[in-house]
Amino acid sequence: MYDLRVVNSHYACLKTAQLAPWGSAPTPLLPLWYRWKFSRRPLPRSVGHPGSHILTIGDIDGYWDHMQPPACLNLRTFVDLVDGSLPPSNLVIVPPGTGREFLVNLPCKTCSLNTLHAAGLLEGRAGIEVGDLIRLKHFGIVSLLEFMCVVERPLWIALGHRTELVENQYQLNDGSSRKTACTEHNVHYPHVGSIRPQGHLWAELADSLAILIMAASEFYGARTIGDALSVDLARLARMLGIEGNFDDLQIDRLATESRMSDRVVERIGSLLATKSAVDTAITLQYLHPVGERHVTLRMLASEFQLSTERIRQRKIKIERQLDNEVESEIETIAAIVAERLGPITTAEQLQQAIDAAVPDTPHQPEAIRVARNMLKSRLAYSCEDSICLNAEASRVAHDLKANATRLADDAGLVAMDGVVQVLPSKEWRNGFPKLLVWAGLKRLGNHLTVRATIKARIKAALISIGRPATKSEIANEANLNLPQVEGQLRRLQSVCRADKTRWGLREWIDDEYEGIAAEIIRRIREDGGETAVARLIDELPRRFGVSESSVRAYLGTAQFCVRNGGVSMADESSISLRDIRDVVDGWTAAGSPYWSFLVREKYFNGYSLIGFPAELAKSLGCAPNGSTQVNVTNPKGGFRLSLHWRLSSPTGCTLGYLAEPLRDLGAESGDLVQFIVNGPMTCELHIAETTIQATSVDSTPERILEQLKDRWRFP
Repeated sequence: MYDLRVVNSHYACLKTAQLAPWGSAPTPLLPLWYRWKFSRRPLPRSVGHPGSHILTIGDIDGYWDHMQPPACLNLRTFVDLVDGSLPPSNLVIVPPGTGREFLVNLPCKTCSLNTLHAAGLLEGRAGIEVGDLIRLKHFGIVSLLEFMCVVERPLWIALGHRTELVENQYQLNDGSSRKTACTEHNVHYPHVGSIRPQGHLWAELADSLAILIMAASEFYGARTIGDALSVDLARLARMLGIEGNFDDLQIDRLATESRMSDRVVERIGSLLATKSAVDTAITLQYLHPVGERHVTLRMLASEFQLSTERIRQRKIKIERQLDNEVESEIETIAAIVAERLGPITTAEQLQQAIDAAVPDTPHQPEAIRVARNMLKSRLAYSCEDSICLNAEASRVAHDLKANATRLADDAGLVAMDGVVQVLPSKEWRNGFPKLLVWAGLKRLGNHLTVRATIKARIKAALISIGRPATKSEIANEANLNLPQVEGQLRRLQSVCRADKTRWGLREWIDDEYEGIAAEIIRRIREDGGETAVARLIDELPRRFGVSESSVRAYLGTAQFCVRNGGVSMADESSISLRDIRDVVDGWTAAGSPYWSFLVREKYFNGYSLIGFPAELAKSLGCAPNGSTQVNVTNPKGGFRLSLHWRLSSPTGCTLGYLAEPLRDLGAESGDLVQFIVNGPMTCELHIAETTIQATSVDSTPERILEQLKDRWRFP
């Protein structure tokens, strides 16, 4: 501590001629705190570079040594250079016990001196801190910079060097300095986030640590502090017999400052206290709102009658000021919190860690909210479905998903082992379930899928069953209904039929069952164009569980020609069809033929109509063993029916996609509908005048059709 009597004596002897206004030699261009805080920030060219070595704010201590006055400086440049950042509110500008009489003679602007006089700050011996000034009305950042620079000059003269200025005016250790030491004056500048050693306890600790480090250097070859830290210092302390030195030093007695989080909140609070209504609204309603963000820059611009671009510029400036104030501390706190949370955590754990790092206090709730939001932003966890990942874990999750997509089979499944290989190490396996959730990967048994589609669930169910299974078994295992399974089984290339009723993975089945007709055709080709009926009757029922009658029914279709105990493929050109007049039920007034069919409930559930006359299929432009789309002109709605003509089908042609046009027509189960052929690929549907009603147990649709065969002909 310097002797205040000496300082006051020097102040009394100061001549006004030795002092100069801010921006003139030899008064500093920026206060010492700013020169430390922004020491690495480049100087703009508008300031002028009188020496090649004066490039940053930290270099301007020697500005007047290289610049001959008068120097034309735009002092607003320095205000912009520090982005309006304020020192801590308890930073001492005029030390306590110092007479303030000299302040009257300082070359400050008249308006600044009048403000100080009105506040009673030009009298007495109490110290003056930054907080005393920023609370004054009309005393902004420009007045603060001017006052600090002009006061600093006589203080330097009074002290004769900077050492005691550092010990007194900047003993707060605000954590803003980025310099390590000033060996010229033997002055140690505080490190970011450090606690400034003061008092005999720190001296004792420094002595003991010095012994350890010297021993590590001499006996273990340590060249740097980093080398010394790699040595077992605890063991070395025991060897040297100084471990007791550390046992007697309690950490809580060494701490001379508040917690780091308290300093962060205090600085943010001090900054917010100086902000205008516009900047406060930008900070608290847009940058750091309560809950989800609802206010936009455009809304703020409208409220304060400013342009959106101006609001955006002020928003950027505020963000920069907040970073300048607490960036170092936020980074330190974030590093510790991230280490505790690890790469994978939950949203709840993340918030709890942030709240614990910046605890609640009864004062400055808005500053606490801003500090927590800044900490959360610096932690940079990405959250999905309450799972939060840091940058490294996010990359791992992205790689998991990319690898799963690359390895997925036709159903979208990938084996678990193939995906796990992406994990950086075995330690990551504990967080594997959370990584899957975040990456959007679904688990189906021992497999993963990007999307749990019906196909994926069907194949996963088959793998889980482990053998060929029926559709019902698959549906139960996959928790699907039977139509869903039936509609997707044939679309899986890796799945095939084992027999008439069972399906399995293709790799399980040596002889794939393709249906009775396909099995007959395959054996005809195997035997050179003709095979024995006896072979088919014996082999197909035995291998695939089909009935002998079903085999004979297929042999009787137009697809095959049976002669003398052998069967071959029929020539399509030899297929004979009936006359159209023997098939249709009548003709419309326009001369178009129509055929009638009974509406069944299953048509509304996606089933096709079977037994459609082949003669009508040909009239609609469908070839044997072919298919086509039939446009429906009534009801109007752009409906299309699917028409399939398979010569090997015992039930004849099929007509599908009836549900929508029948609903639009207003047809119900039991109605008789006329199918009118208007030309190739064009038809109409109309409800017939006579509707069939089932009124008794014996009055089934089939029985009623039999009774009406004299009026309508049905297949």
